[in-house]
Amino acid sequence: MINKNKQPQAILLTINPEFIGLQIEQVMETYRTQISLLIQIMIILVIADVTVVGYSISTQISGILFIGSLFPIMMLYTIYTIHRKMLPPLYTAVSLEHRYGGSDVDWLASTFMSTIISAEYVATLKTISSIQDPIKRIERLLDVTIVFLDLGSG
Repeated sequence: MINKNKQPQAILLTINPEFIGLQIEQVMETYRTQISLLIQIMIILVIADVTVVGYSISTQISGILFIGSLFPIMMLYTIYTIHRKMLPPLYTAVSLEHRYGGSDVDWLASTFMSTIISAEYVATLKTISSIQDPIKRIERLLDVTIVFLDLGSG
């Protein structure tokens, strides 16, 4: 689809708009799938935690209660991991919106991430998408701080 021998600006002009639409659809579907997976994992961990704590209380064995205290740590790690794995698709959506959609419209991915994560996060992704060197873009993406636990501001 893309001729690699052309200059970067020329490459952008040869991309099919249907391909861009397909990429956005795939990003949104991937995000929905990952959120569903996260919810399913959290349900399993909550049920397991309640079961272990209930068993510990009913048998009055304090050592088993220690195992129950590990489940919240596993939950936080799962949330962090899934959010880390979602950075590439979210970046792709913001990048495509930024490059091809213009900045005067409230696009789905940018608006969604601005309200769910933060506007600064979206601004960081937009800044990264404007870097011309692909290696430097990936290096900057690897340095992006993942916000996975919003404790609020007040």
